[in-house]
Amino acid sequence: MRVWMLQKNGTLEEQDRPEKVTEALQIKARVSKVLLTESDKSLMLGRDRSAIFPIIPGRAAVGVVSESCDCGIDLPKGSRVYLHPIFSCGVCENCKKGDSYHCTDVKITGYNAHGFLREFAVVNINDVTPLPSSVSDETALYVEWIAIAESVLDTLECSKGEHIVILGAGLLGNLLAQLLIYRRIVPILIDSNEELLNYAKRCGIYYTFKTDETLYDNVSRVTGGRLAEASVHITDSGIDPSLLFSLTAPRANVVYAGFGQKDLTVNLHAAMQKSCTIHCVTGSKKHIPSAINLLANKAITIPDFRFTYGTPETFLSYVHETADSPVDFRNPYIVKLL
Repeated sequence: MRVWMLQKNGTLEEQDRPEKVTEALQIKARVSKVLLTESDKSLMLGRDRSAIFPIIPGRAAVGVVSESCDCGIDLPKGSRVYLHPIFSCGVCENCKKGDSYHCTDVKITGYNAHGFLREFAVVNINDVTPLPSSVSDETALYVEWIAIAESVLDTLECSKGEHIVILGAGLLGNLLAQLLIYRRIVPILIDSNEELLNYAKRCGIYYTFKTDETLYDNVSRVTGGRLAEASVHITDSGIDPSLLFSLTAPRANVVYAGFGQKDLTVNLHAAMQKSCTIHCVTGSKKHIPSAINLLANKAITIPDFRFTYGTPETFLSYVHETADSPVDFRNPYIVKLL
């Protein structure tokens, strides 16, 4: 069975690797599609030196069950599934106590565990979620971002009608704003990129502002002078992570959300002056089922995406061709394996 292994020197080698079910709670899935993420791009360009090599890239993937398990869980052969990009180690003290959501050695595909750029993957039954027919493969590839947005919303503890500032109009910021609207909470989406803000408007996000000299006045006007009841900084947005404190009311919850952006420096002076409570959200396995339900119910949409499809053989070359620009979530690159 073929896998595509990334070596430390940056080459992607096709190898033959056995994928066998060895435990009672495991299944085998035929990987069908893999989405190029910013994490994959950083890994394949050698920018993430903390990853463990050699490693199979591919963080976001969907597949089809090719070998199920006799464990009392209804997941028959042929079921379409979302393959979890984050899973518990199974051996730390919290995992042994059955508290896998608080695993102290979380495994992340394409970082400290093999990803899904391979024909087949053997995974624990608890690390896949069935996909309803109303959710396409392409849409399901974005489940992790929606799950993080759900986790952010839980952390904010917002009420209907409240205003939430979001710094960063990229993929996570856009999906979070859509989720807030669905929950009848008012997002104020902010970015320096006018093109992303215009795209957000097409997604139905009403309040979109640029990070310019009018920003404070705009937020103050929308909130009736009270400022935002809570705020979120998307960690890969490139926006000053301390900016949100000037836009947030005293004693508010503030969340930094993303995929563990490195070298994020925050000036806490304003946070202490306003007695803000700071939280960090980097992943949320427990929100994956609800994220899929949101997609199935069309509560969150993935509109106007222009997908480009490739093969494992063209994957690395595409990454290098686009090395000087970040992954554009509106023009996704998908490797088709099935």
